[in-house]
Amino acid sequence: MCDKNGNVTISKDGFRKGKCDMQELLSGKTLTPALRSVRRFRSVAVDSAITFILSSENVSFFSWGTKRWKVDGVEKFFPAVSRKTTRANMYCKYIATQEIPEVNKVKRSNYVTGFLVNDSFAIIEKLITHFSGSATERQRLLVEMEVCKRYLTYGFNNGVVEKIPCTAHDIRYGLGEDRTAPENFCDSCRNLFCCFHYLKKKIDGSGFDAAQSAMKALIGCEEKAVLYMGHRMRVTNQQMSIQKIFDQMKDECVNNGKKLCVITLDYKMKLDPLYFREKTVDHYGKRGMSWHGSMVQYYTMENFEETSAPFLNKLYLDHIVDNENKQDKLAVISILEAVILAIRKHLPNIDQIILQSDNAGCYQNTMLMLLIPYLSYAHGIEISRIIHTETQDGKSVLDAHFARSMQRIISWCKEGHNCVTPAQVVVALKANGGLHNCTSELVTLNRERLQKIEVEFAALDGQLKKYVGRANDVLFCFQDNVTGRHISTQTMPENFSSLPDFSLRVFQHSDKGQGKFVCVLPSERRCTTVQQTAFDDDSEEDITLEEEESLPITQLDDAESINDTDQSTSDVSDVEAEGTELNPPVEPEKVEGKVTGITVLTDNALTKRSAKWKKKTISSAVTTVNFLNRHKDMKTYAMKRALQLQDAGDIVFRSISDNADVSTDSYLTTQEDYLDPIFRCGWAKRPKVGQMYGTKYLEDYRSDIKSLYNSGEADKKNKKSPAQMLEIFESRYPNEFCLPSENDIRTEINKLQTQKKSATRDNRPRGSKDDDEQTNFIKDLALSNPSLKPTAAVTAMKARFAVVTLTDAQIKSKFSYYKAKANKNT
Repeated sequence: MCDKNGNVTISKDGFRKGKCDMQELLSGKTLTPALRSVRRFRSVAVDSAITFILSSENVSFFSWGTKRWKVDGVEKFFPAVSRKTTRANMYCKYIATQEIPEVNKVKRSNYVTGFLVNDSFAIIEKLITHFSGSATERQRLLVEMEVCKRYLTYGFNNGVVEKIPCTAHDIRYGLGEDRTAPENFCDSCRNLFCCFHYLKKKIDGSGFDAAQSAMKALIGCEEKAVLYMGHRMRVTNQQMSIQKIFDQMKDECVNNGKKLCVITLDYKMKLDPLYFREKTVDHYGKRGMSWHGSMVQYYTMENFEETSAPFLNKLYLDHIVDNENKQDKLAVISILEAVILAIRKHLPNIDQIILQSDNAGCYQNTMLMLLIPYLSYAHGIEISRIIHTETQDGKSVLDAHFARSMQRIISWCKEGHNCVTPAQVVVALKANGGLHNCTSELVTLNRERLQKIEVEFAALDGQLKKYVGRANDVLFCFQDNVTGRHISTQTMPENFSSLPDFSLRVFQHSDKGQGKFVCVLPSERRCTTVQQTAFDDDSEEDITLEEEESLPITQLDDAESINDTDQSTSDVSDVEAEGTELNPPVEPEKVEGKVTGITVLTDNALTKRSAKWKKKTISSAVTTVNFLNRHKDMKTYAMKRALQLQDAGDIVFRSISDNADVSTDSYLTTQEDYLDPIFRCGWAKRPKVGQMYGTKYLEDYRSDIKSLYNSGEADKKNKKSPAQMLEIFESRYPNEFCLPSENDIRTEINKLQTQKKSATRDNRPRGSKDDDEQTNFIKDLALSNPSLKPTAAVTAMKARFAVVTLTDAQIKSKFSYYKAKANKNT
C-alpha cells in the first residue's frame, strides 16, 4: 500500500504481525515458522483429467490388489489399475477429444496396474446389446452394469468392513455364526439385483427365439455374482483375522518384548535354468528348480527422540532344494524345520510362531497339523496357529521379494555366469552381499526319512481326516511347556509315541463359531473329538486342493527390517550395509534337522549377510503425516478426487465424452414388482467341490471340442486355441448365450490330452507273467553279481528259462540298469 506521499509501505496487518514477532524475539522466544501450501492449479482441469484417465478406454482394473495412499494422515485404499495404452497416446487422445478450454487441460498422469473379472459381465453386455430396445436404453444399461461391476469388485468389501446394516454385508449371518440379520438390503446391493431383475423382464417380454438361452445365462450370471460376494466376504473375514494377529503381535511387543512372529510361506514358480549365452541345445531337457520363500514379520521397540514405539520388521528366508523339485506336504514340513532352524539362529528371542499360507494342498492338509506339534517339541518353539488365506486373495510382499530376487539372479547372469543348478541359484542370490534382510540357504531333503514319518503318521492322519473338513484356521494347544521340553529323534516311532497329548481347535472360517476341538493322543495312536457340529455337512470339501495363486498379507507398514541380533555393529557404514561381503569365505557348515533329517547349508557358509539393515525413521513418517494435513499440490488433489469418485460409485468403464448424453443416476430401483432376493443363513460359506465357480455349460459342447481337438491332432494347421474354439462356437451358434468359457475349454483340452497319453500307454504290448519272472531274475542276478558282464547275463538267462521272451538287447539293457543302480547304492 502507499502512504499520503506516494511512498510504498507495508499493510496494517503486516505491520501488526511484524510488531508482535519483534516483541517475542526481544522477550527471548523463538519464532515458529508457519507451514502453508498454496494451490497452483485449476481444479476443473484435474477433475476432467482424472475422469478421462479412469475411463474404460484407458485403464482396466484387477479383481485383486489395491494401491495404498496416505491422504491427510489417513490411510486410503484404491483399486489397482493398468493402462491399456501408452501415456503418450493417452495424452494425445485427451487433447484431441476433450471439449475443454485449452487453459483447463493438464499434462500426463500415471496409475498402477489392475484388472477386473469379466466373464459374467461380458455375457451381460452381450445380452444388453441383443435385447435392449433403443441406443439410449442400451447405453444407460451398460453404464448401470459397469457401476454394479465396480461395486461388486471394490465397494462390497467396504460395506462388510464398515458393518453396514444390510443382509448381504452381515458377516456373522453370511458365515452362519448368527441366524438373525438385517431385514433390508443397502442401496448399492439393491441396485445390483434391480439390474438383474430389469434384464429378466426385458428378456422375458422380448419374444425372441433366444430368450430361453438368454434367461438361463442371466440367471447363471446372477448366481456367480452372489458367489463372488460370498468369496469377498470370506476374504474380508480372513484379512480381519490376520489384522487381529498383527495387533496382538504389536501389543505383545509393547508389553512383553519381542516374543511372537508371523511367518508367511509360499512356493515360487519353479525356476528354469538361466544361461549367460544360451545355445539351442540348452532348450532341451530343462528341469525347474524348487524355490520356497518365507517372510518372517515381527515387532521390535525402537527409540526416537525420547519416545519408544513398535516397528514392524521383515526377514526373508529363501530355501533352494538341491536334490529334487517335488512340492508336496512332506517337502513343506522339511522346509518348515529349516525355517525354524534359521529363526533359532537369527532371532533367538522368538518363542512363538504363527504360520500363514495359501490354500494349496501342500499347506492345507491334516498331515501338517500332526507334524507341527512334533516340530514344536523337538525345537522348543511353539507354533500356536496356522491360517490359510482364501483363493485368489491377491499378492503379498513375498511375491515382490521373489521379483526382486529374480532381478538379482538375472544381473548375476549378465556378469558372465550361468545359473543352472540350485547351488548356483544360492550363489547368485548372495552375490555382491545379496538383498537386504534376506538369507538364502541350500537344502537337501531326506526322502527316506520323510517316507518313514508318513508311514508312522498314516493311521492318525486317516482318523483326523474323518473329524476335520476344510479348515482355514487351526489353533494348537499344548499340555506341556513346549520351550522347556527336549526330545531325542534318533528313533522315530518311540519318540512320537512318547509325545505329550495335544489338541487342535479347527475353524472353517477364522473367528467364526466355537470351532471343532480334536484331541490327539500319540501314545494311544488315536484322535477324539469334543464337538461334532462345528462344520456343516453341505460345506465340507476335500482338503487336498490344486494349488492356486493367492497370498494376501496385511501390509501394516512399509518400514524396512532391522537386525536386532547384532546391535553392536551400529558403527558399520551405510556403504558396507548396502551389500559388501563383511566376512571372508569359510568352509560350508551343514546342519541337519532333528525331525525330517533335512540338510541345510547355513548362511555363513555362502555369504555373510549385512550386519546393518536400513530402516525408515520415525521423523520422516511423522513429518509426512503432519504435512499431508495441509497438502494442496495437484497430486494430492488428484488422489482425493479419485477417492471421491470411488466412494460415490461414479467411476465407470466409459469415456468422459459420454457424460453429456448419459446419466449415472440409477433409474432401475423404482421398479414396482421388484423383490429383494432371499439370502439364507450361511450363504457365504465356501461351496462344495465343483460349485465354486457357478454353473458351467460345457456338457453340451464336449463333442464339438473333441472334434476340433482331433482335427488339430490330425493336421497341425487345424489346431485351435481355447479362444479360437470359443469364437467358432459363437459364430456356429449365434443365438446361444450359454457357451463354455475359455477356461472350461482349456480344461477339457487338457483332459483330452491326458486320455490320449493314457491310451498310448494302454495300447503298448504288455509282457506276460513270464516277463515279470524273467525281469525279477535279471534284477536278482545284477544285485548278487555286480561284476558280471551283460553278455554273461544273457547266457545265464537262457540257461535258467527254456523260453526267453526278451531279446538279447533287452536283457543287456535291463541288467546294466540294475547293475548301475546297485553300484550307486553301495
